[in-house]
Amino acid sequence: MRIDKVEAIPFRIPLKMVSRWGAHGNRSFQDHVLVRVYSDSGLIGTAEAVAALNVYGETQRSITHIIRDVLAPMLVGRNPLDREGYQAALAAIPWNPAAKGALDIALYDVAAQACGLSLA
Repeated sequence: MRIDKVEAIPFRIPLKMVSRWGAHGNRSFQDHVLVRVYSDSGLIGTAEAVAALNVYGETQRSITHIIRDVLAPMLVGRNPLDREGYQAALAAIPWNPAAKGALDIALYDVAAQACGLSLA
């Protein structure tokens, strides 16, 4: 089995109540990135990356960019069950914890499905 394609799809979640983030102002929405990893065997792993500039230093735009333009090309063609291999590849690029975490969860989702299990 090989990774065939990786998607990073930005989306916005409206909040029911406005929240206040200290000196950072009010928020009426939360930006996320839907991450999908497609295998050549038809399995699709899914995860979400939360854009939290004040926490992780990542924005929706930076997460989408690093996945689409840097990390996805490093993963395509790799075996999604080779955790050590893809983790070593991802480690070559510093930081980006939300983006890498979402990719890791999506890859675990593919692995779980390959074993007939669910992460949910």
